[in-house]
Amino acid sequence: MKKLSIVSLALIVALFVGCTPKVEDFTFMHLSDTQVGFLDESEDYHVCDSLLKASVDAVNRVKPAFVVITGDLIHKPDDLLQKEIFKKRIAEIDPSVKVYCLPGNHDYIKYTEQSHDVYMEFIGYDHFSFVYNNCACIGFDTCPIKDGALEKEQEQLSWMTSELEKAQKCAKIFLFAHCPVIREKIDEEEDYFNFSKPQREKYMSLFKKYNVTAVFTGHTHEGFRTEYDGIKYVNAGPVCPPLGKGISGLAVVKVTNEGFDYNYSSAVDIK
Repeated sequence: MKKLSIVSLALIVALFVGCTPKVEDFTFMHLSDTQVGFLDESEDYHVCDSLLKASVDAVNRVKPAFVVITGDLIHKPDDLLQKEIFKKRIAEIDPSVKVYCLPGNHDYIKYTEQSHDVYMEFIGYDHFSFVYNNCACIGFDTCPIKDGALEKEQEQLSWMTSELEKAQKCAKIFLFAHCPVIREKIDEEEDYFNFSKPQREKYMSLFKKYNVTAVFTGHTHEGFRTEYDGIKYVNAGPVCPPLGKGISGLAVVKVTNEGFDYNYSSAVDIK
């Protein structure tokens, strides 16, 4: 009888291990701040268009599983040429590569119902959630959070919490957004490029509760990386002209069962 119990226990353990979600190696690419028109005085936005084209060419060389663009797609939401350039270049990405976009502050200038309607007419959605190879990928809009649109923020928070709950079956949970929650330190001063301290406490507590693996953002036009409570916070530089010590480029993210490797570089250096 004792021997049977040991065998039964071993079978239960084996079954449990067999049900643990595994991740087969795959690659996705992270772009941010394509921001057509930024620091570009040329009549046809040639500078930004060329940088965006170089990034699209890099995507087509790599052919990742998918691409996420974390906001500031254009510089001015009322500029039809900027929208036309963005859509034209993104349409040149190999159709086998799914592209997911999120809004940034320049896609609204200021979050209102009206500016949101204009963005929705441009892109058609402001958040997403999907599972790829046992990895949950959830994209949310930081603009109502930063701009104090409380009703919209609460609506989105309820949706995100529900998606995080469903994602507990996944091996990894990747979040995507425009504005960083933090850049480098949990107690850094609040400014244009991060969340307020009450906001970061609320959202980082949520991320910890639901076992988030990493949060990928943009907005700063410089790259930053940090880790807090076991969660990686990874901030990309821009596709458009950079600021500070940043470089124009994009990231190749190689995901394995053990973790992920994030490599940000100039588009021309990506083979």
